[in-house]
Amino acid sequence: MIDYKQRRPDVSVRVVRTDYASSTYSESPVVNFVSHPEGSGTESDALVGYSYEEDVAGKESPFSLTLVSKPDRSGKTFMDLIQPMDLVFIHEFGIDRYCGVVHDIRYSARMTDSGPQRSIVVSGSGLGDLLASFQLVMNYYLWVGGPTSQTAAKQLAIEIQATSGGSLSEILRTIYKNFLKLATAIPDGAEISHGVQTVISKYFDMEKGIPDSLSTRYPLAMRFYQEGVNSIWDIWRSILPQPIYELFGRWEGAVVGGSYRIIARQCPFSPADWKILDKPKIDPLALISYSVGNDDAEVKTFFYATMPGSELSDKEVLAMDQYKAARKANQEKWPKYGYRPMNATFRHFNRSTKEFSTQKVLEEAAALLADWYGENDRFLSGSLSMISPDQPNYPRAGEKIGFLGGEFYLERVAHSWAYGGSPTMELSLTRGFLYSESGQKKGPIPSIGRRLLEFERGDV
Repeated sequence: MIDYKQRRPDVSVRVVRTDYASSTYSESPVVNFVSHPEGSGTESDALVGYSYEEDVAGKESPFSLTLVSKPDRSGKTFMDLIQPMDLVFIHEFGIDRYCGVVHDIRYSARMTDSGPQRSIVVSGSGLGDLLASFQLVMNYYLWVGGPTSQTAAKQLAIEIQATSGGSLSEILRTIYKNFLKLATAIPDGAEISHGVQTVISKYFDMEKGIPDSLSTRYPLAMRFYQEGVNSIWDIWRSILPQPIYELFGRWEGAVVGGSYRIIARQCPFSPADWKILDKPKIDPLALISYSVGNDDAEVKTFFYATMPGSELSDKEVLAMDQYKAARKANQEKWPKYGYRPMNATFRHFNRSTKEFSTQKVLEEAAALLADWYGENDRFLSGSLSMISPDQPNYPRAGEKIGFLGGEFYLERVAHSWAYGGSPTMELSLTRGFLYSESGQKKGPIPSIGRRLLEFERGDV
């Protein structure tokens, strides 16, 4: 039997308003939701629940607050007090574990058997959406009298060539600086020194989550700005193709505040990368529920990469015998599952490059994909729900955990709390397998039923 455990909640949520008219970051309190207000004019006990999440799939990280619709001391409800673009900080067990941006405030009422139920729901997304809100819409010109998409792309290429030295990490940072400079300029040529970019400058971390060792696999031709809508996330993703790379954002908490870290890296599924992933400890007594098992929905049997603009076309890579090393087929699984392809597309290849082996890059990519995803039907996956740990080292998306004698990758972590209960976390688990100390895959986790019983007793 799973033991029931409840942790006394140590949670609060504060909403602040940033002065978007200031050239430096400044904020003023809107409301601080606490369990027991102490008389401060901004404190309230109207919060009845919240949720937030982080995911290696992208930048959205949505959140939601559920509030009682009662008026404050001045007679205003939170429909009047909270506004779009306010910042929300969710504080758990001594640190701010999340920061998001308000996008929607909605009043909800419904009739039930016990009478009317009214609430106010505040929702929004993580700070990554602030970058997404900057979009360069180029219809040849950025604006009348402004730079053309071609001129802007050429200037970016010059800046990258001057700063990157072939380092992909520096290329990403240079694109970030150049994009913000364009996005915060106005038609008369002046740069905007206030607005959303003061929040970005205050909280965004473009250093710690992008390893300096991240390098280009092939020569790039920097032609990123196109006519139409340009988004920095799309530009970054175009040179960090899935499923070879990960690109997401994650809030790194502190006692007050913290930073929003951009994480750009090769997927950490090679032994050396898997070995060094953070691995927070899971307390078996904090377990609420779990669901684990195998499925074949994501089985892949054929792995290859393509490089548009290179001397090797897709058809040559897929069909010609001399390029068979640039594609990998799983001979064992093909008879059962047939043709299930997985492809990575490397864009922006510099066609003028000489003495470069396209074939070698495609061969390495195909081998990586086959190694990383060839065991999808044998990996354990599922979910684990637990009471939120009260220690600083708690499970995060993009890390791994030890569970059932093996190790699992955390793709998504969803947090929630409701009045009267403990804050909880739901972990989305993938790649459950036995791994060696060096990070090598050893094989499926055996005797799952026995291990689950041992886990519930706290033996593993």
